[in-house]
Amino acid sequence: MTRLQFARFHRPRRAGQPWFTRLLALWVAAMLATIGFIAAHPGGAWAADQPNSLTIRGTGLAKPISIRAAGQQDLFNALLRQVSWMVGQPGDPINPDPSKLGPQYTLTVYVGSAAAQLYELYPQAPGGPRAHRPANQPNGATSEAWFYASVAMPDALAAAGVPLPQPSASRADGMLEDPAGFVPVVTTTAALSLGLGTASRDIGRTVMLWMVTPLLILLMLFAAARRSRRRYARR
Repeated sequence: MTRLQFARFHRPRRAGQPWFTRLLALWVAAMLATIGFIAAHPGGAWAADQPNSLTIRGTGLAKPISIRAAGQQDLFNALLRQVSWMVGQPGDPINPDPSKLGPQYTLTVYVGSAAAQLYELYPQAPGGPRAHRPANQPNGATSEAWFYASVAMPDALAAAGVPLPQPSASRADGMLEDPAGFVPVVTTTAALSLGLGTASRDIGRTVMLWMVTPLLILLMLFAAARRSRRRYARR
């Protein structure tokens, strides 16, 4: 037996896995855990454009009513649902005369301390509540639109402290007072984002995942090949 063969058969083996494989495994686990946490908890700065308060001004109110999500979450969500579904929508094919719609209330949604959206509400309009989205919005001009609002609007405003008179549930002829009321479908009670920041950050997270995933696969293949080569060299 030659010296080379003797050294090859009697070379001491290293205990455990190579340090590079262990380090790579820890790094991959940490990266996957971080990506999973970011995807499941888009908080902090990424949630900075979420509405956190609103104000109501209008008929019968000596001063604006202020509702904050931090202290009145259920009431805040109930009021926000009255207008959040109107964001970006074209509106309904109506153009009523505001002077014939009864008391008007202006609901302003805030993100932080800055106004983000503004709506004019008519909870006691004949035929059912109406809502108007003015073209002049706090964040810039948009399309003016009218909406058949939710029949729950009067109750939500009354819960916030708006002094609405209680209308009769039916007329003298037995017909319902709100035959044309429109109740929008609401699929979530979470506060909805009113800006473009969330959409851009979602795209950024998707692109990041697309970039990180192939890198992780390449690193794992490299580690497997390196480990296989070391095992073959020990034989």
